[in-house]
Amino acid sequence: MARTSVLACLAAILTACAQAPTDKLTATSREDPACAVELLAALEAFRDDLGLGYEVLEADADTLGERGTLQKGYTRDAVRFTVEFGLDADDDACTLRLWSMTEQRPGSTSTHTGDFGTVSLEICQCT
Repeated sequence: MARTSVLACLAAILTACAQAPTDKLTATSREDPACAVELLAALEAFRDDLGLGYEVLEADADTLGERGTLQKGYTRDAVRFTVEFGLDADDDACTLRLWSMTEQRPGSTSTHTGDFGTVSLEICQCT
């Protein structure tokens, strides 16, 4: 019985990590230029810290503000990479989470989901 409970608990944890974030910015944060700057800085931190090759654009903050998610892609050594970000709200804290990574090579595509890292947002507020 205890083993079943532990396995069910682990399955729930893994499922939660693999699910796309579904939170969004508050209306006030969507209108706050400082929040947009913070979102762009978070995307740059992911790019720089993880060695990802995507370009950060000002429109990325608008997309995150409107949808709560963002997909960025780039090509390196004939491999197409796509990464997906989303906003998470947890106990009054808002974070940007990298939750999906896809590699597309000629003849194969591999997608991995999980929690590949988060950047805490101090100015932006999520719902």
